[in-house]
Amino acid sequence: MHLTTHHEVLLIVFLTAVVLGAVANKTNFCTMGAVSDWVNMGDTGRLRAWIFAIAIAMAGVLLLESTGVIKIPIGSGTFPPYRTPNFAWLRYVLGGFLFGIGMTLGSGCGNKTLIRVGAGNIKSLVVLVFAAAVAYAMLWTDFFGLYIFPAVQATTIDLARHGIDSQQLGTLVGGLFGASASGTLNVVGDRWFPGGALDRGRPVLGRTAQPRGGAVVYLYQSHG
Repeated sequence: MHLTTHHEVLLIVFLTAVVLGAVANKTNFCTMGAVSDWVNMGDTGRLRAWIFAIAIAMAGVLLLESTGVIKIPIGSGTFPPYRTPNFAWLRYVLGGFLFGIGMTLGSGCGNKTLIRVGAGNIKSLVVLVFAAAVAYAMLWTDFFGLYIFPAVQATTIDLARHGIDSQQLGTLVGGLFGASASGTLNVVGDRWFPGGALDRGRPVLGRTAQPRGGAVVYLYQSHG
């Protein structure tokens, strides 16, 4: 059977989603669960997996970009344009605050919601529908420009005035502290990878099981 390019892409996405869902379900990977375990029980297992996943995604993007496999433009060439020099700190704080409230009311992050939808959870299905509707309104309609952008624009910091041309992590660190992107990743790895600060006093097996799950979850995202 001959597959068109469109069908090949869909097949790859489907297989990747199956692996992602299986790993996330097996390891209980969840943003809200990671924070709540740490705050309520002092258990940093899922938090380490979450931080490890972020570091893997960062390293993957950095590797792909440095080897020329992908080219991520500086400025407004990305969607959303997260590499512009306009640091909209209020937008990030407000978004994180609302996301945290949404996770609490929805009993999990977006990833956990998708897993529970697959398991037949009706509440998660309702959460998914409303989350998708709001995401569509924010991205593809004038809602953000009319009601959100005027408020956050007034507090936006223009990094270009301070000699920083984008919000890329390496550029930010280099502009503020004179460090490199690779140095930043080394710091993250030393602090959060298995064997780092959160792992002291934990058995070796327990230190690596959940972070491996986090690595799988975000290894694919660095290639997405």
